[in-house]
Formats: sequence, C-alpha cells, structure tokens
Amino acid sequence: MDKKYQEPLFPDGATKEERLALTTYLGEISDADFGFETELRPTKYRFSVRCLIFNKKGKIGLVKSTKHNYYQIPGGGMDSGETIETALRRETREEIGYEISHIKPIGYFCEKKEGKLNQRPATRCISYVYIATPESEVGTNYTSEEVFEGFIPVWEDLDFIIDFKKKHLKELRKNEPQNYGGAFVTLRDLNLLKYYKEHFSDAKN
Repeated sequence: MDKKYQEPLFPDGATKEERLALTTYLGEISDADFGFETELRPTKYRFSVRCLIFNKKGKIGLVKSTKHNYYQIPGGGMDSGETIETALRRETREEIGYEISHIKPIGYFCEKKEGKLNQRPATRCISYVYIATPESEVGTNYTSEEVFEGFIPVWEDLDFIIDFKKKHLKELRKNEPQNYGGAFVTLRDLNLLKYYKEHFSDAKN
C-alpha cells in the first residue's frame, strides 16, 4: 500500500481476497483541488465501487445525463452486507444494463469532502475500482432521481471522454463554481480514466 494513505480501507463486508487485491492507491482529491471552503467535521466513510467496462470494440461504457449533458463512470455506494464484487456487479447491471465478466481489480481512490458545500454526511468517500467486460444484456434499473436526470447507458471512445471531462471541469470552475458534487465526480472520473490509459490501455501517450 502507498504510504500516503493510512486510514481504514475496507468496509466490514469485504472479503480477504478483496482486501488483498485492492491495496493499490490510485490517488485522492479534496476540497483544496477546487478552492472550496472547509469546516471541521467528524470523519464518516462512504464505500463505493466504480467499473471501467470496455466492450469488444474498445469503447467504454458510461452513464450519460441527457438533461445536463455529462458522463459518469458506472458505480455507486455499497449496500449493507454486500461484498465489493457483489456491489460492483449490481451497480454495473443497474446503470449500464449488463452482467459483467473478466473482472480485474485496479485499486482504491479517495475523495476527502470537508467542504461547507458538502450536504451529505460522508467526509471520506472510498471507491474500489475494477476493469470488466460486458456479457449478457439485462437492461438498466435507474432510480427515480436518475430517470429525472435522463440517464442512459452509452459507449464512447476513451480519448473522447478524457477530453470531455477536461473541458467539463473547466466549465464547472468557470460557470458553476458552487457545483460541489459535479466537481468531485468530474475530477475523480478524469483521474481514473487517465490512470487506466497510462497503465492499461494500448493507446498510451
């Protein structure tokens, strides 16, 4: 494990195999990356999964908000009692509409959210990140909030999404400087996509 990050890494439901496979530190972001004002808050964890899913054409599966024109890596919070892999399969099935196979762990990423704009209780959001491929299509299962956002699954080129995320981050900082959630999601996903391209993609710079 990278010495930079010493805090607890796993929820109680994580298996021994998952703990051994997900010790690679992928980095972290915090309020300082956006200039958000912070406040002293008790540390509370939220554990999540993220899936970098690629089809046979090499395109990455993403969730797109047709209402606000942004993209997200599929994933979300773990339910009580879930293993990390169970949560990964569920979230990818719900958001992309596919069962997955050839699942490969990459590591974990941390978001430190101590800003005054953070309206949620968690101040440490740990994401466990995997690579996978789609298998059988089963259909999405979006929440009412996600339906309102106009969520749809899409498949895009990796370089297109990286460039889109870079531009979106600039737009957020210029036009929506108070968009707390959007800022964290965009920078987190951008870092994960760049990490994948550098370490796993054949199309390296």
